Amino acid sequence: MKIVHIVEPFASGIATFIRSLVEGLREDTHIIIHGERSQVMGCEEIMLDFPMDNVHFIRWHSAQREIRPIKDLRAFLELLRILRRLKKYSEIDVVHLHSSKSGFLGRLACRAAGIRRVIYTPNGAPFLAGSSAARFLFKLLEKIGDAFGGLVVCCSPSERREYKSIGIDAMCINNGVQVRRYKKRAVDRTARFRIVTCGRIIGQKNPGLFNQVAAYFE
Repeated sequence: MKIVHIVEPFASGIATFIRSLVEGLREDTHIIIHGERSQVMGCEEIMLDFPMDNVHFIRWHSAQREIRPIKDLRAFLELLRILRRLKKYSEIDVVHLHSSKSGFLGRLACRAAGIRRVIYTPNGAPFLAGSSAARFLFKLLEKIGDAFGGLVVCCSPSERREYKSIGIDAMCINNGVQVRRYKKRAVDRTARFRIVTCGRIIGQKNPGLFNQVAAYFE
């Protein structure tokens, strides 16, 4: 099978998520159409962690994080050209969209290109953070994107519930990691007790709650 992944924030957890899919589906060919957030991590550095025998990369130059209609139109047209070219040469069996920006532009581009087998994984519902106006806008964009088709696959039960609460049907496949990649180490029982968090400390991780838990054990 030829799987096309479309991702705008090709960095951090989403890059790890896609790498897990690539490593778990070794018999398939993966084409990753990606943007870049150089302030987080450069694409070249991320690519080094991917197997090279079943993965191909295509740079999505116009992709960017913020909602800017003119730049987003340019990104949509570039993505549409890429998808039409891949479809022409029979390089697409299914398209997997990662994150909200890729999910919105990707579903529009897939519909315009006549691609019907589409999966969208939000990796964090965008309408759960920000001001009330921002949440309303993101809910509206998610509903518009859903009208263009594609199966929404959430990575946690709570995320699935949030999508269903705004009238978007979704299924859930729990996120996870390959534990065999990490060596077990003996626990030092004499070490000081520590409460830690992994990943970037941003709004989605609810740092306020983390601080409350940590302060409870002081």
